[in-house]
Amino acid sequence: MKSALKAFPVLLVLLTVAGGRATATTIDFEGIAANGSDTGFNVTPYTEDGFTLTSSGSASVYHNDIFNNEVGFNANGDTTSLFGWCGSCVGAPFVFTLTGPTPFTLSSIAFGGLGNGALGNGADPGQISVTGTFVGGGTITQVFDPTAAFSTFLFPGFTNLAQVQFGLTALGNNAALDDIVVTSTVAAVPEPASLLLLGTGLIGAGVRRYRRRA
Repeated sequence: MKSALKAFPVLLVLLTVAGGRATATTIDFEGIAANGSDTGFNVTPYTEDGFTLTSSGSASVYHNDIFNNEVGFNANGDTTSLFGWCGSCVGAPFVFTLTGPTPFTLSSIAFGGLGNGALGNGADPGQISVTGTFVGGGTITQVFDPTAAFSTFLFPGFTNLAQVQFGLTALGNNAALDDIVVTSTVAAVPEPASLLLLGTGLIGAGVRRYRRRA
């Protein structure tokens, strides 16, 4: 019986690990700016669904805002909230870093140009480099050259990540992104009923073993 009870913590750990589940989420920047407007200020560090987006730029630089279906900015196929940044402001090109529960997988990001009109808007933003850092070390990189019109880009191999960094590779036009799809692994907590059933079975096995020895 003692041996069975000693095995209980080990089996509990195994049950918890085996019960881990993958949780997918989409960082979509909704609910921050009112419809038809923008935040009007630097939103980074920005946190949504447990993931945080930071910037290499100064907090005083007007370069990374959330635009929600605003005339002159949401004009390239994305009429929901999006994250836009300056391609030629002081300190550009900026590097953005995404961190969250580790490890996580990056599945896709929609990239495009920020709006139309003046101030570098309405044109192809230029090349964007995306680099994932693995939990155990090492990196994986993809470089895209998105058009002004929004497109979704996939990231095969961007798994078991500790962080993701991205940004324009050179000074360019204003850029924007939306719908960052990430998946993290969350360890499941065993349900009380499952623990009771497991504990009862182990105790019963221990009692039977003790009686046979007696």
